[in-house]
Amino acid sequence: MSENNFWENIDEDYYRDVLGNMKRKEKSERVRFGMLGKGIHPNYEVTRESGNKECFKGVNHKPYEGFELYEPEHISDPYDYTDVQRFIAKAMTK
Repeated sequence: MSENNFWENIDEDYYRDVLGNMKRKEKSERVRFGMLGKGIHPNYEVTRESGNKECFKGVNHKPYEGFELYEPEHISDPYDYTDVQRFIAKAMTK
């Protein structure tokens, strides 16, 4: 993890909601965070075990269409469920 990645330093409630969306419907493998905006509530994309992708608005964690709008330079590397749990643990120590 790097301090240059703003999504690694967001509050724990945000990440709990991300985890909730990662375990919906089918087992998730990865989440990638949008890198545009101010990094307060980044939108994110969940890639399911099947390879299907779902996008969520970071402000309310509700699904939205448009994952095709993510350009490779505007989205983070993928993180797994355990990585997001580590983000929660880190947020709890702030």
